Amino acid sequence: MKKVLSRKLIYSPLLRMLLFKVWFRMVFFCLVLLGISLSLFLPKIWTTSPTGFMPVIKVSGLDLAQAWSLKRSARQAAAAGRLNDASYSWMAAIANNPADPESIRSFLNGVLRSEKPEPRYLSSAIGQSLWLLRLAQTNQTDLELAIKLYEKHRFSDLLLRVLSPLAGQLNSWQEAAYLKALFNQGRLKDFAERWDQGKRGPENDAELSLYRAAYLAGWGPGAEAGTARKRLSAALLDPELRVLANRLNLVVRAQLGDATGFGESLQRLEQWHADTLLDQVGYWRLLTAAGRKAEAIELAQAYPNVPASATETVRLAEIYVSLGLPDYAKQVLRRFASRFGHSPEVWMTYANIVIEARSWAELRAVATEIRRQDGVRDTLAGYSYYLEGRAELGEGRAPTAEIAFRKAGQHTYQIRSLGLIIAEDLTKLGYAAIARDILVPLEAHFKDSLEYWGAAFTTALELKDAPWVLKASTRTYELKPLDITYLNRYAAALLLNRTRPEEAVKLTLQLVSAYPNSLASVINHSMALLLNQRTREARTLLANINANRLTPAESASYYLALFEVFYNLHEYDQAWRMSDRIERQHLFPIQVKWLESLHKQMPARPGPAA
Repeated sequence: MKKVLSRKLIYSPLLRMLLFKVWFRMVFFCLVLLGISLSLFLPKIWTTSPTGFMPVIKVSGLDLAQAWSLKRSARQAAAAGRLNDASYSWMAAIANNPADPESIRSFLNGVLRSEKPEPRYLSSAIGQSLWLLRLAQTNQTDLELAIKLYEKHRFSDLLLRVLSPLAGQLNSWQEAAYLKALFNQGRLKDFAERWDQGKRGPENDAELSLYRAAYLAGWGPGAEAGTARKRLSAALLDPELRVLANRLNLVVRAQLGDATGFGESLQRLEQWHADTLLDQVGYWRLLTAAGRKAEAIELAQAYPNVPASATETVRLAEIYVSLGLPDYAKQVLRRFASRFGHSPEVWMTYANIVIEARSWAELRAVATEIRRQDGVRDTLAGYSYYLEGRAELGEGRAPTAEIAFRKAGQHTYQIRSLGLIIAEDLTKLGYAAIARDILVPLEAHFKDSLEYWGAAFTTALELKDAPWVLKASTRTYELKPLDITYLNRYAAALLLNRTRPEEAVKLTLQLVSAYPNSLASVINHSMALLLNQRTREARTLLANINANRLTPAESASYYLALFEVFYNLHEYDQAWRMSDRIERQHLFPIQVKWLESLHKQMPARPGPAA
């Protein structure tokens, strides 16, 4: 049987070897298993991110094995008290599997345990905490871990960033952290409003109570302010509260313009090695306001410490600019922007300073770097393309600038105020259509914002989009009906869209009464009269206008109104003459369409005289 089968497989040597050679069969199947193992072990085919999470995180079997080994090393180092070594191993484990919440939590807890973590670990912890909140959908356990980290290292900006979206559902402990962060970030009005609403955190929180005293000391009414200042003064040397009390006193003294009192508290903090860069920056600002700018510049140039947070980086750069030291500001941001790359404010400050300096190559580099930063890549993607477009435009490459601007218009803006700023600038630069792409999705958020609707009106005007002009002007008029500028815009929009004639005539009459010498107001009122079929009154008004005193845009409206007068009076020869004088580049498409529709209803244009 073996011989027969051997003869039949004479042309299939592989099968013959598999059937008749045991050792070959064993080696062959071992190689097959090895190939299968490698195909499962090396390619990044294992999804570790949660279902529906973007971006999808895929790792290889090798990544998972290395992460497991590094996690074991990290635990051993932490158990031995080598927190820096543990942090290094946790960071390496996270690099192998970025979607592993356990590794991130352990890393953050290690940084939290360390009294003075290395700057690189602290910086990484900030980015990883934000990533963890996204990864775990801001569950309470991870939120508490992040808050503890931010509070310990005074990252008030990050506290507000993660707690603001949850402001309506904070527990007592979170509320206290939120109130402190509002005060520390200078949002005193929000602090007071929230306190007055009864959102005050735990009753036995001595620190929060001192924050309240500091607010009253600087911003409270007379009697309350005096009492609060006494309480704050008593706490300045209290062993339990002295550091916080002196830091709060800096804020109060800055509000009162008291450079001497500020300097005394700052000196005490320096003695205890508890001063921060922000404290020093506050002192330089106060000296500048007191007319001692030269002293402030000298202190700023000599200050040796480096920023320990995104907020410190931004404030240091800003004070350098205000002191007339823009090169110092750029040096700080070049050095520390990537370290605190999780902060949108750092990149926005950096970009603004570079734009002001017209350093277009550096601006392009900033845009590229933003897209490399995990912490802000998604948040600032559109902004990065806007910066790229500004750099291209600055170097005279309008076509490539427009490509970049179009990419900016295709992104959503999580920081909605930034989207509004970009849209306003794009309109000024002549890219109103792209500005509209950014503004329209922001409408729901800014429905009660005069700034938004003002930007929308300007953009709509640039695009000659009559319905949008009406919508924007209607909303600004509703928000501020007594403002003559918004009233004028609304009236003009009604005339442009030929709607609500009775309201148009009332509004334009108010404008003529307020500005009787304004030719534009008279023209608009005459157009409102025409809209109400009061042709002869309109003709009388228009007859008193000297056309030579009109701007090109006013002239177009003037002759358009006269055209309608003569059309209504069936004086078609005169109507044709007025139509010929209209410079149509100053009209909106809706006006041109209306004009052409009347042309079709008129007798033929008269020929030249014989």
